[in-house]
Amino acid sequence: MSISCSSSDDSDSNSLEGEDYMRLARNGETYEETFMAYALGSGYENCADTSSNLDATLAIVYIENSEFSFTLGMAHEDLKSDFDETSDSFIQVSTEVDGLGVNDSECLNNFELIMYYDETDKDLFVDDSQNNTNTIENIFVLNDSQTETEYGIQGRYEVSYTDGSDYNITITGDYILAVDALK
Repeated sequence: MSISCSSSDDSDSNSLEGEDYMRLARNGETYEETFMAYALGSGYENCADTSSNLDATLAIVYIENSEFSFTLGMAHEDLKSDFDETSDSFIQVSTEVDGLGVNDSECLNNFELIMYYDETDKDLFVDDSQNNTNTIENIFVLNDSQTETEYGIQGRYEVSYTDGSDYNITITGDYILAVDALK
């Protein structure tokens, strides 16, 4: 596992292509985190191609208060050649949302959004009966070195959670996540 950080000097992250952030709206309130730290998990089985593995880059900075906590990440190809080959086909495409975090034994889809949302007093899970979406809007190069390329993945999501009985909540938001691909 590796950890990297980046920060934004401007609070208007939405207008700055190249600055990473995550934003969450719930119950009429909007929350944002512009200082992002990341953890990288590697070797996850690719659901679509079991002969290859995916990395999962996870933001380890939470949006958190006394009512809830939230973080997100994304599965992606770990080699630049594979990343470039698949990234063009995922612009403007909705992907599945995994709301339970990453389990070492499960497979992931390329560009699958991995989110963790928890409310302090409720046991919630993603409501699969709703249209939960993650739309990737843009993929662009943040930094390029001799050994790796850092990409910014920009998107927006809408996910419904339930406690399985009478409580439901829909969260929405947008993000730019920084992910690395090795050359």
